[in-house]
Parts: sequence; structure tokens; C-alpha cells
Amino acid sequence: MLLLIDHLRARGATRIHPPECPGCRRTVALVEYRDGVRVCHTCAGKSREVECSRCGKVREPSARDLQGRPLCRYCNATDPANLKPCVRCGRHRRVHARTDDGPVCAACRTPPPMQACSICGRLAHCETSKATGLPWCVPCRSRRMRCTGCSHVRLVRSGTIDRPLCAACTRAEPGYWLSCPRCGVSGQLTAAVCKRCALTDRLDQLLADHTGAIPAPMQALRDFLVAGDQPQNVSAWLNRQPRARSLLSDLATGRTPLTHDTFDALEPDKAGRYLRELLVGAGALPPRDELLARLERWLHATIDAIPDPAQRHLVQQYTVWHLLRRLRRRVAGTHANTNQCSAVRDQTRAVISFLDLLSANHLTLATCAHTHLDRWLAGGQIRHSKAVGAFLRWANANKLTAVYLPVQQWGGPGAPIDGDRRWEIARRLLHDHTIDLADRVAGLLVVLYAQNAADVSRLTLGHLQVTDDSVRTRLGDRPIEIPEPLATLTRELVTARTRSHTHVGSQTWLFPGRLAGRPITDGALRDRLARIGIHVTQARTAALFQLATELPAAILARVLGIDIKGAVRWQRACAGDWTTYAADVSRR
Repeated sequence: MLLLIDHLRARGATRIHPPECPGCRRTVALVEYRDGVRVCHTCAGKSREVECSRCGKVREPSARDLQGRPLCRYCNATDPANLKPCVRCGRHRRVHARTDDGPVCAACRTPPPMQACSICGRLAHCETSKATGLPWCVPCRSRRMRCTGCSHVRLVRSGTIDRPLCAACTRAEPGYWLSCPRCGVSGQLTAAVCKRCALTDRLDQLLADHTGAIPAPMQALRDFLVAGDQPQNVSAWLNRQPRARSLLSDLATGRTPLTHDTFDALEPDKAGRYLRELLVGAGALPPRDELLARLERWLHATIDAIPDPAQRHLVQQYTVWHLLRRLRRRVAGTHANTNQCSAVRDQTRAVISFLDLLSANHLTLATCAHTHLDRWLAGGQIRHSKAVGAFLRWANANKLTAVYLPVQQWGGPGAPIDGDRRWEIARRLLHDHTIDLADRVAGLLVVLYAQNAADVSRLTLGHLQVTDDSVRTRLGDRPIEIPEPLATLTRELVTARTRSHTHVGSQTWLFPGRLAGRPITDGALRDRLARIGIHVTQARTAALFQLATELPAAILARVLGIDIKGAVRWQRACAGDWTTYAADVSRR
């Protein structure tokens, strides 16, 4: 019928109209069936939408992972199971073709010739630079450093690693780059001035109060943004965020007070969160632990939502005066990480669920007996038994209940330990120059020194002692010397961090993040390492297992910065406890 309608309309029939899609009411091609009715392609795709197992968004599935769970097309494109190391560039990309040598990505299907890069000097697949006509490799095309000609952080277009030059200092043709009539810096002009001066004029107009002057806190923010190495990024952010522009205007005119409480009321506004980080980096707002403050707000909101007053008071006692107090004591002098805050949230949810289970059975902590716990544990009604056990031990110590769940002893790593895979990853990170330098150093710290992502992400240049002869780092209480060739990679990364940084104030971080003056988050670092085939938990487990067999627990704790109890447990798990060996010999 639809084909007949199309033919009649093509022959000039005007009274015949094509049917509408029953789902979206659009007059489009009805190409698929849904519940026996023809619908358009868009409605058919929406009928197949499910929750993605990775990102959690409801989208049409594109594929399934190894466990059979659905993946959307965005997550399928970054699925580690679909990413293979290209035999030509070494990067983990989707396989475009398979050759006799191995899988090849789309960028390397017709690889450029092997030449010595004119910038870094390494032998790699190089393309010809449009600016200089000389060969340069893939890493150098995206390398951003401080130019030795104009002292600005820009993309490297010529020169060498020791003396990089940007495009403005490379181009010699007259008229390609113009000098700003205000500051004299050469570059691409915007509205007859350079991008930095254009940003200065825009901020002067945006941050002015009723009298035309800029208040002192806003002046600090203005100087902070103007002094950045990439003023075009700040201008683009202001263009994309009208909410941020209005908030800046309200702060400058005094309609909105400049306090942390103001930004707390805006949560979860991303523009307000990013602006708060800028104000803290500029010194206009006092610094604080944002993850811990966000956790406190979540705890108060969760506790206030409990209807039973007695249960609300009990949860407040346990979470605020025990869990939160212990977390503050543990992170004294530093900042809490994402895993620590997530653990407190999970423990709070587990306690509320357990108390709801007691109320559903008309019980309280005082009337609950061990028979009830055994029945619930056997029936699977208590899912988070470890968190519930910690809560019951706290309640037992405070004379609130007579029941008690013993501590679940750690029985060693649950996954198999692959030491050969660990050394294979280490060799690839040491010698594969196509991987980003920061990812190589971070991955080697995980693989060789058993560091977790949270500790690696918070390393600063103050943790390193770099000299011409040696490189020393402080992961725990005692500094250790980094051997070659990792020492050379660390020295190169420190040199790159001192020459270039994304934001003002972030040059002290060894792995700076996207926000001003903040390091990369542990979750972002895990994702970056996963893209090159490194799973932090597995690599750290393999490293700890081998190091615990070679070092005493006390030295392992001091050098690597792990807890002494954890070091002892690892040593016992890998059968490296000499006291146990001596006891076995005496029994024989």
C-alpha cells in the first residue's frame, strides 16, 4: 500500500496523502514494524531503547559486552574488549583491518613512511608539517609546550624538544600573523586585538559593578583568568555558559553573596561548580575539601528524609559521629578521594536498609537476636553484610544491641595473579613512545610500585627530587630512588610540567586536572589507563603480591605508603611471613 501511494504521488496525484507515523505523528518513511504496525526509523529505535550497562543512559543498544549486557553506541566505541593495540602506532583503537602482522586502526590503514621526527628525533611514522615541510610524528602534532620565542604555551610546530617553537614564531610570511596593537604580541587577532586582550575587555565589562569598578575578589578572578595560557578556552566557556555569565554579573554587583553557601545552593549546577573552582584557584574563595563537603550535604539530606525519629537519630549517630569523624581523622591535612566518600555513602545506605528490615519485622536493635541475623543472611535479605557487620559491632560497643557479627577476614586476592602480564605492561610503557608521557609514568607507578589511582593523581612536584644524577620520589615516609629508564621519563614529565600547564596554579601537580588548580581525579586517571590496557586493580594486586614476597611488611609500608596492617595481610597471603614459617618448622 505504501509503495502504491508513492507511485501515485510520483504520477501527480494530489488528493492522496502518505500516512503519518503512529508514534511521532510525522509524515516520513515508515520503514520498520513495531507491534505489527509500521513506524518510522526513529520510533522503532526508541522502542528498542534499554539502559546501557556502562553509562546508565537509556539508548538503543549497539552491541553487548562479554557478559551479554547491552552497550550503547558511544560505550561500544570505547569498550576495552573492542579496542586492540595497533601494530603500527601501538595505540588501543578499534580494529579497521587485519593484516599479517596484526590488527590495524583506521588512522594507520595507509601509514606514512618511517622517518626521524624533526622535533623529537624519534623514528616513527611521520607526516609532513604544513608549516615547515619537515616530518613530524603523531605525539608531536598534539604536543603543547612553552614556546622559546614568545614564551606562550602553544602547540609545537617546529624547533626541538629543548627549544620548541609555536606557529607564530615558525611562520615568516608577512601578514600571516599580526601584532596586537595593544600588547604587541603576535598572533591571530579577534576584533583588532589578540585573544588575551579581547578576553580582558570582556571580563572588565562583565565583572564591573554599578560604579564601573571591579570589586577586589572579582579583580583577583579577572587577573587569574587573563593570566592563563589559553585565553581562547575561557572565552569559549563564557560563550557556552550563559548561566556562568549571569552568576558572575550577580557576584560582581553584590546581588549574590560570594560565599560557599551560595554555590552549595546551586548544586548540582556544573557551571556553578566550575566557577567555584575558579574562584578558589584565584584566591577569591577560601579553599576547602569539596568532596567531603558534598558528602556532608548528602548525609544531612539522606538523614532528614528518614521518617522515623528514632531511626533518624540512630543513623545520624553512626554516620556523622562515627563514619564521618573517622574519615576526617584519616584525611587530616589532605583531601578525601572519591572511593572514600563512596564507601561512606554505601555504608549509610546499607545501615538504612538494615534498619528498614528490622522495622518490617517489628524489631529493634535491642530486640534483634542472632537467630534473626542468621535467617536473614541465609535468605539473602542482608546484601551488604560487611557494612551491616561494622554497624552492629559499633552498636554492640555502644551498648545498643547484644548481637554481633565477626569481622570478615581477608583471604587474599580473589583474581589470579599474572606476573608475566605485569612485566609485559611495564616493558610496553617504558619503550612505547606513542603513548602519552603522563600515562606512561602513571601506569609505571601503578605496575611497579603498587600505587592506587587516588595516590598517583595527587602527586605534586614537591614529592620528587630531580637532579642530574638521580630522581627520587616520596610515596610513603621514606623517599626512594627511581631507576632508569623510568627516571628519564619522570625527568621529562617534570620538565614538561614546569614549562607548560593548563591553568595558572596547577603547575605543582604532576598530573593536573581539568579544573583550575586541581589534580586529575582518580576516576579520570583510571579511565585513561584503561584506554591503554591497564586495569589499576589487577596491576596493583600483581605488584603488591610480588613486592610482599621480597620485602618485610614494615619496609613495604614505609616505602609505598600503605597501611602496616594491610602490608602484613599481603605478606601472609603470599606466604612471605617468616614467623609462620618458623612456627611450622618448630611443630615438625
